[in-house]
Amino acid sequence: MWSKFTNRIKQVNKYHVLILITVMLSAMLLVYLTDLKVGMHLDEYLTYGLANNDADSRNKITPEYGVRISATDVFDGFFYPDGFSIRNVWLNQGNNVHPPLYYLLFHIFILVTHSFLALKTGVLLNIIFHMINIVLVWFIIKEMLHKEYEALFGAVLYAFMPIILGNVLFMRMYMLMSTYFLGLTLLFIRAWNKSDRKLFYIKLGIITVCGTLTHYYFLIYLFFCCLVWGICILEKRNWKELIGFIVTMAVSGIACVLIFPYMLEHIFTGTAGERTINNLLSSAFLKNVKNFADAINSIYGGFLLAVIIVAVMVLIFSRIVWKKDEKEQKRDFRWSMIAFPCILYFLTITWIAIMSATRYISPIYPICIILLIGLFDKLASYMTGSDKAKCMVGILLLAILLNSAWKTYSWSELHLDAEECINTARKYGVNNECIYVLNVSWHSFPSYQEFIQYQNMTFIRDYQLDELLYTEEFSNYDHVIMYFDNYISDENVENILTKMIEINPGLDGYEMLHKYSYNTAYYLE
Repeated sequence: MWSKFTNRIKQVNKYHVLILITVMLSAMLLVYLTDLKVGMHLDEYLTYGLANNDADSRNKITPEYGVRISATDVFDGFFYPDGFSIRNVWLNQGNNVHPPLYYLLFHIFILVTHSFLALKTGVLLNIIFHMINIVLVWFIIKEMLHKEYEALFGAVLYAFMPIILGNVLFMRMYMLMSTYFLGLTLLFIRAWNKSDRKLFYIKLGIITVCGTLTHYYFLIYLFFCCLVWGICILEKRNWKELIGFIVTMAVSGIACVLIFPYMLEHIFTGTAGERTINNLLSSAFLKNVKNFADAINSIYGGFLLAVIIVAVMVLIFSRIVWKKDEKEQKRDFRWSMIAFPCILYFLTITWIAIMSATRYISPIYPICIILLIGLFDKLASYMTGSDKAKCMVGILLLAILLNSAWKTYSWSELHLDAEECINTARKYGVNNECIYVLNVSWHSFPSYQEFIQYQNMTFIRDYQLDELLYTEEFSNYDHVIMYFDNYISDENVENILTKMIEINPGLDGYEMLHKYSYNTAYYLE
């Protein structure tokens, strides 16, 4: 035992130390960015609710309408669990559109960290996945190129690329999906030319089940990986292995359905599933292509067009050289396992995604970086045979890409525009009551950090104004804050404000404080 440990220590080299430093520096940078994060996207609040809310409330906040209540009491019951409950997680996802694995992990983390992290818990979870992904990127590039310095370039690019750091800050399951995409890719390329694959199929089954129970779009990437792998098996005419492969996939699929039976309903008849199928049939490609292409362009530091041109030129040149000297030129067909699933996943999601949200393609970001490093290696190898020269060019390329990306990235995931709204709520919340007229209850989530600044709140549905708002109880104000759901038209908002001034002699007029997310705030005095 001791000799094995000492042998492992002896195998540690400078690149292992550098990759460890890269992982730690990236994590530290993310902790700093997390501290800067002010607000959250609606879906991030929903992550808290879906992971922690009592399933019997059907994923909704349940205020008592027309009654002055504490906003903290209303929202905290939705965002934070009373105790560990797998039942709530399972039923919440059954009532929603996603599988449960990420939310179960989130539920566990929130129980452990709520007392000191609260609304930052999800970022901590994603940072852990990000650290794992850096190492997986390192392993894949090292496996493909056998150059540790090139593997380090890829790991550094992934670790500090702004769009990827922004994805870590977004508290949804997409960082975990990246982990499964990378794990699946590494599994296939390591098993490509091996004959003993008993453990391979066990690992494949585990990744398949876990990935499917994280997000259904994982099945799309899995399908294309299996397509490439299946073609490889058929070319070798290895029928025994083909049977084993099919059985593994079938058993994995059955296991997923047994663990989470709701998945069949979600995929084929659920709201998101139906919208995805409708997009597939109606072709929504052009709707999404610009946003998704812009995201990949950000991954490449703004040089996507140049990368595509160089890739085509290298591909043509390598084909010509390979044909001229077939004996000396040896192509690594494992690159097909990396390139084709990535490209086909991008095209498929661009076609079927239910909205133009780049998070749907974010799991392939690390694969795009791996392909970029592969292209760099091919091009640099044509230009020079010196590792020292390639290393110097690689460092220069790394600096150019990161510098360009950092200069242009907007950091929307920090939701810095929420800060002014929260400060305004703190200013007016000391001596003002708050009335929120709403049409859809979940539109209130992004204003949670504002609402908890007020001494009390009154929630009123927009169709209950006469019976709950225009009453004697709400007719003695000389100042009051009012929020309106943006589903309520500007004309109706103006009518409500005018009516409030009519029934409150102490009120003379109103001013808009801000419009943020789904709500608009007014101050009446």
